[in-house]
Amino acid sequence: MYEKAATSAGGPPIEGGSNSDSSRVERIIIANTALDNSKMINAPLGEDMWKDVNVKIIGNETSGSAFMLNWPTPWKRTKDILNRQDKIAAADRAEREKKSVWDFQERKQIREIQERKEIREAEERKEAMSKLE
Repeated sequence: MYEKAATSAGGPPIEGGSNSDSSRVERIIIANTALDNSKMINAPLGEDMWKDVNVKIIGNETSGSAFMLNWPTPWKRTKDILNRQDKIAAADRAEREKKSVWDFQERKQIREIQERKEIREAEERKEAMSKLE
């Protein structure tokens, strides 16, 4: 038998158990969420320190341009993934900023149209009042 260790942030596993040959460890990576442009790494980088570990990955989620790594990965590969993720995040950020500028310009145009309409209506009321006098 072996004891289980559950972690949501990569904490140390519990080793051992009741049998002398039970040096097995279980790592459970459960219910993590990476949002927007975040990066989450729940695994050893470089050397595979989990080669003798039973790993269960349950219910982890990402959204947007988020990145989550839940499995041991060589450092060079991890750097490649992170560099690629940075490019994706930068493109996503640029698109959001562009949309934000467009939204601002559109709101500004709408305000200007409303102001012109209000000015025109005020002038029409003033003209109508002057005709009544």
